[in-house]
Amino acid sequence: MGKLVAIGGGKNGRIKSDGTKDPYETREIDEEIMRLSGKENPNFLFLSHAQSKPEYEVGYFETMKRIYGDMFGCTCDKVSRADLKELSKEEIERKIEWADIIYVGGGDTMTMISLWKEYGIDNMLKNVYEKGTVLSGLSAGANCWFKYSSSDSLKIQLEDNTAPMIEIECLGWYDLFYTPHYDDKTEFVNREEHMKECLEKRNGFIGLGVSNLAALEIVDDKFRIIVSEDTGFAEKCYFDENGMYIKKKIEIKEEFVDLKELLTK
Repeated sequence: MGKLVAIGGGKNGRIKSDGTKDPYETREIDEEIMRLSGKENPNFLFLSHAQSKPEYEVGYFETMKRIYGDMFGCTCDKVSRADLKELSKEEIERKIEWADIIYVGGGDTMTMISLWKEYGIDNMLKNVYEKGTVLSGLSAGANCWFKYSSSDSLKIQLEDNTAPMIEIECLGWYDLFYTPHYDDKTEFVNREEHMKECLEKRNGFIGLGVSNLAALEIVDDKFRIIVSEDTGFAEKCYFDENGMYIKKKIEIKEEFVDLKELLTK
């Protein structure tokens, strides 16, 4: 077991192509990730393998460096898609072992999981997680740790906003169906309904919907939901033995709760 922060979503102050800047919405969650490291100036490693284009990876890393480097005083490094091809397995592994905090960016969950399995990143991450490295991430970077996730990978791959949501089989460290951006409901996307449809096919399997500005925090065998604003929330969902769909909003509180309460009905 270890330390994990799986963030449902939220803007991080990215500077957009037109020069304007998104708001920074996840500060309180980022501060908790820092606290979990137990260090004043931890080593921070960013993984951007869910991003579809090199220029997106560069901009994303610069944004995260402004937060974790400039604001929080971390020493920052990254492993990009290009690094997977250019660095040896040993060099990548050294970077992963060097980190006190590993943060996985959002994007295309399907492609990222495939890359990790191809290059052995999944096993490297599991090893450092068990040794106490803080693992964290947003959207695709939150999906990846669980058995299944709700993903917009097709939309990203096809560059088509009308592409359907899909179910992704991820690393499977925890038996949950994880849905980020759970409060997103648009003309083409309803993440809450997509998770319900997927859970209906998996009798008794438990889903966790995490909204923007909220995160699931796991420390060893305990968990809690943390938020950066009052609008953040999470719901545990499943079909019971009578075929009824059950939704339970998880209370936001300081205390951690036994993880079994999340993973069982």
